[in-house]
Amino acid sequence: EEDYSEGRSAMSCADLTAWLQSIDMGKYTEVFQEKDIDEEILLELLKDPEDLNEFGMSDNDKEKLKRQFYGRAASAMTTGEVLEWLKKNGFEKYSQSFEKANINGVRLLELVNDMHFPEELGVHSGVDRKSLKTKFQKHIRSLK
Repeated sequence: EEDYSEGRSAMSCADLTAWLQSIDMGKYTEVFQEKDIDEEILLELLKDPEDLNEFGMSDNDKEKLKRQFYGRAASAMTTGEVLEWLKKNGFEKYSQSFEKANINGVRLLELVNDMHFPEELGVHSGVDRKSLKTKFQKHIRSLK
């Protein structure tokens, strides 16, 4: 599903362990190194976070790892790219309010993760909220 041919290359095990240190999860670097976990393997592990139990990872740490990892991809999305994504995914009716609120990738990821959309964004439909969440999270997982 993930497209590794576009954008940046996947993080190696060494890059990933350095990144773990940078997000205060350095206690897992040794096990990541032992198992030679790189970005592509981590993407697979994050699909079923129970696998991370083998690393002695708490539920809180699994959630933190997931948010930080997907947040890296979201941080590259500008407001313009979010607006483009909205149009491509059938949410064009929200473009104007998202633009006015300057919603970039990081902010949209926060909104969908928390399922809290401020009133001014106009996302009142529960179906749209859930669809936005599912489609955006899938999009973020596919970014490189």
